[in-house]
This record gives sequence, structure tokens and C-alpha cells, in this order.
Amino acid sequence: MVRTILALLLGLASAVGAPSGVRAEEPTDALTVRALRIDRQLERVIALFEGARAPNPAAALAGWKRATHGLGRPQLGKGLEAAIAALNPGMVRELVRLEEIKVGLGFDPDNGQARWYVAAPGDDGTLAALLTATALTEGEADASFREFRVDRLGPPGAPLALRIPGALALAATRADLSTVLAEVRKRQPSTTSEETGWRFEVKPEQIPLTGPISRQRAIEALRASDLSRIKGSAGIEGDTFKVTTTSELRKAAFTGSIDPAWLDWIPASGVLAGVSLAIDASPTAWDARFAWADRVERVDPLKGQLAPLRTRLILLSIAAGIQPEVDLFPKIRGVTAYTASASPWVGRLNSLVLALHVADETSADRLATHLFPRLVAALSKQPVSVAREDGTIPLGTVSGREVVLRRSGSTLLFGWGVSSLDSALAAKEDTARSAGTTLRELGGKNPPQRLGVVWTDQLARPLLNGASPVVWVGRNQEQALSDELTWSGLKGIVQRFLTRVPLEYPINP
Repeated sequence: MVRTILALLLGLASAVGAPSGVRAEEPTDALTVRALRIDRQLERVIALFEGARAPNPAAALAGWKRATHGLGRPQLGKGLEAAIAALNPGMVRELVRLEEIKVGLGFDPDNGQARWYVAAPGDDGTLAALLTATALTEGEADASFREFRVDRLGPPGAPLALRIPGALALAATRADLSTVLAEVRKRQPSTTSEETGWRFEVKPEQIPLTGPISRQRAIEALRASDLSRIKGSAGIEGDTFKVTTTSELRKAAFTGSIDPAWLDWIPASGVLAGVSLAIDASPTAWDARFAWADRVERVDPLKGQLAPLRTRLILLSIAAGIQPEVDLFPKIRGVTAYTASASPWVGRLNSLVLALHVADETSADRLATHLFPRLVAALSKQPVSVAREDGTIPLGTVSGREVVLRRSGSTLLFGWGVSSLDSALAAKEDTARSAGTTLRELGGKNPPQRLGVVWTDQLARPLLNGASPVVWVGRNQEQALSDELTWSGLKGIVQRFLTRVPLEYPINP
């Protein structure tokens, strides 16, 4: 139970690596996570099992393992099973006094090595006892820090525990002991607080470019995105899991919103996920996008001498006889896309449709008949494609499936997969076949700047039949982005799921 929590915290050491050569100064503060009254979050998880075949996740796991023992079915893995086994009423009782756990992750200013700490005021002695046992088993006493004893929880280089009465304080190195001590001292435990869940904060500029090129690209993509800080929270409220984030921008945010009519392009059935985004078509916005792309691309030293992406695109456009700076960039208003599946059991990508919404039909017609066919021909070094009798223009083949383009009013439809555009066109023409009405309700009274939906019942059928979709709604504020992701109806999902998996009785909680 609590030993599992402690093991997860100590596992942070192996995840980030043992720092070496660190300075005494505080590390940069890249990520902080606070877990508030996690006992109440566990209570809400267990409440989802009321009336189900198993009274809690631990009991469900035990019943499933008994029912499938010796059948050769794949196991979940020791780490995941330990986490599930910890979700039981006994864990709630042991954690009731643990008001907060804060994890801080930073990087040494000199060498970029990861450094971290874990602070938890309000320990009743349970965690301290486990730390003592760990130190006696694998570690030893270290030099004291100020008036407090320090234990090393393993061989040299292992995490350090600062023995503060009534608190848990772990640190990656001695250089981090002052940080964790300050965190413990400035937080007074209060079991009367109603706040619960996880709170996190990310500072993109404080994350160094280290590791493989793929990781560096991901980090640079975040750092170059004009976000100075991301704050968020996550947790279960009733039978709804909710994640909210507020991303602070360095300049004013785009004020446009999606057109509710765009959502009609998404079919009502067979869709795994769909998204609709409003796009800022101003010259400043396009300048920022190309600058972002150049920063991400040039993370790779082999591409550091390449000409800017915009310059290369202009040269290619001149050779193809097109003008995207005039005909394309200023005309885009938004994009809607969805993926669909034809599998009746487990969601599997079958087709992809992207709808590009432009300013007017005249612009859309020029893009469909002139710009995109010529641009694709220049890139593929193939002849320019001509439209078929139904107006569909073939653009090539990707992963063995044809990519086609078709204009409908002021929207350009790009389809990948067998008859990919048929369902989109049918949905637009017949509201009964479209998810538009449902999506507009999910987006709220005022259209947002971003809307995304994942139909979880399509991802894993029949286990998740009847499950509610995961909904993402994003709105722009003056100098911030506000986003919310929700998954409701969790209790019903748990009830239906447990009716479909094998469980052997008796199931002991």
C-alpha cells in the first residue's frame, strides 16, 4: 500500500538518472507536481465500483487473475499490478493524514543533469518508518544537514532522505536538500482542506535540449511555441475525470473561433477521433509558424545550414508556377479532421479525412484545381493530376492507399483510404449522419477555438461499448490559452467493463 507509493517516488531516481557534478545552487524549476489529499481521490475511484461485480480495483484484479490463471493470457506487468492492488480502502485509511505531496523536477544550470525532490508534510510516521527500513536494508546514514539526520536510501548516488519529524523529504543530491527543506517548512498540513487532485506547472524554457534528436525536437517544439508557463490540474470529480490547463502566452492570443458548420463534416458513426481548429491567417501568425518550424528543424546539427523553410517553399512554388503566399496562407480559416475505423472489435485506423476551410468558394476552387495539384506534382516529380468525372483529384499514394482531393463549397476535402470522402460528404448533406449537432453541444454555447473528441467506445469494442467520449475544448483568452479535457460517465464504464471481463469468486477486497 503505502510501500507502493514510496516505491513509485523512489522510482523517480532511476527515471531521471543520478545527477553528477551538480552545483550547490538551486536547479532550474522546470516541472512541479502537487498531489493534494490523494486519499479523497482514491475514495472517488473506489466509489466508481459501487454496485459492480468487484468492490474496488484491487478486488477486480484479484478476481481476474484467479479467473485467467493458467490460461496463457497476457499479464499486466508487476508495476501496473502493484499500482492497481494499492487502490483499496486500506490505502485510503493509511493516506488520510497525507495532505500534500509535491514533486519538483529541475535541471542543473551547468550540465543539464536532472535534479528533483519530493516533499510531503503531514506524515504520521508510516513513510518515515519505511524510509528507515530502506536505509537499513540498502543504504546507510549520510552526513547530517543542519540539525537534521540524512539517510542514503541505497548505494552511493541513491536518493537522500532528510529526517524531518512529521514530514517526508527526499532529494536527488545533497545540493537539493535545502530546496526540499524549504518546501516542507513553508507548507502546513491541514486535513480540513477540501482541495484534492493533482496540480502541475511546466516552464518550457527551463527544459534543456538534451538526449536523442527526437527528444530534443519535442522539447524545442514546446520551447518555441510562445508559451512562458503552463499551469494545470487533474482529478476525478463525481464520475468525471477532468484535466484543465492554462498556458500563458508572451503576446495576445488569436480571437477567432471555429465555425459551428465545420463540425457537420464529421460522421456520426465509425469515427475514432475528430478535431476542429480555428486558424489565425494573419501575416504575423504565419511568420511565427515558419520561425517555429525552423527552430525545431535546426535542432538537428545536420540541418543547421539549411535555408529557412519559407525560402525553400517559395523557390519550389516559383518552379511550380504557384503562389502560396497569395493564394493559400491568407485564405485559410480553419481545419477539421477525423479518423475512422471499419473494425468491429478493436479500433483500427481505416481512413483519414481532413477538411481545409478557406475564405470563399473562388479561393477554394483555385486551390483545388491549381495550387495543390501543382505543389504535389513538384514535390513528387510527377505530372500534374487532373480531376476525375466526379471532381475528385488524385494526389498520389501513401502507405498503399490513395490520397484524393475534392472541393465542396469553400471547403477542400483531403481523403486517405477506401472511399474516405464518401462518409464526409454524406454527413454534410444529411444531419442524421453527422456528429455536428452533438459536437456543437459539447463545445458549449460560445464556439471555442479548439474542439476535439475521442470516441472511446470505438477504440476497444466490445469492452468499452457505451462509454462516453473524451472531450477537449480550448478557448483563447487575452494572453493565455485555456483548455479542458473531460471524460464523464466513468461509473457506467466501470460497471459495463466488469460485466465483460472474467472474474472468479469469491473476490476479497
